[in-house]
Amino acid sequence: MSNFLKSLFGEAKNRIKIFEGMDTPMPNFKIVAQRVRVGKTPKTYILDDDSKLKSIVEKWQFEPGGQIERCGYDYKILFTNGEVEIPINICFFCKTMSCNQKNYKISRWQIMRLLCQDFKLQ
Repeated sequence: MSNFLKSLFGEAKNRIKIFEGMDTPMPNFKIVAQRVRVGKTPKTYILDDDSKLKSIVEKWQFEPGGQIERCGYDYKILFTNGEVEIPINICFFCKTMSCNQKNYKISRWQIMRLLCQDFKLQ
């Protein structure tokens, strides 16, 4: 399981595949992305199909980014295998994704495209 955690967060260089080297997921593998911005219609995207993991590793690439300000989060993403949970926070105002005390540049279009390609809207 330690490889699973280590593989999520690599050294900041140019573009980082944040899931590169991830172990084969456990039977309870799930990624849940939930819109949390106050005043917005709640939406939840779920990925629980481990056969999509290889393509997710290739697609989820980001450049190191700045800090998330006090504006809050638009989405919270939770990666879990039933034992370990890894939270990721996304702020579209800051154009930043924060995970494990590292921040990455994102855009609203990029994140929504990634969610719509492989996740199921609940």
